[in-house]
Amino acid sequence: MKKDNQQPIKEAIELFVRQYGLENKLRSVKIEESWHQIVGDYVSKKTLNTREQAGVLFVSIESSELKNELLYAKSKIISSINEKIQENYLLDVRFI
Repeated sequence: MKKDNQQPIKEAIELFVRQYGLENKLRSVKIEESWHQIVGDYVSKKTLNTREQAGVLFVSIESSELKNELLYAKSKIISSINEKIQENYLLDVRFI
């Protein structure tokens, strides 16, 4: 039988994240991880840096040709990342 002060581990972790104000950092990490999973190994290896800020994912790409190709897939990338993180948070991807 459960005691009243016991809670599922998921709830305890969510409470911890909220109490310490880690929601935004956790979301950023999920977005950056999702980027690598969605674009695959080839593009990931060509990615120099990623960072998320205020709903925008900034991605440094070494190849201008690859940047142009990714621009065509930008809306699909955004929707795939939002689906992966289960939030409609990411608004834009900027290739720099």
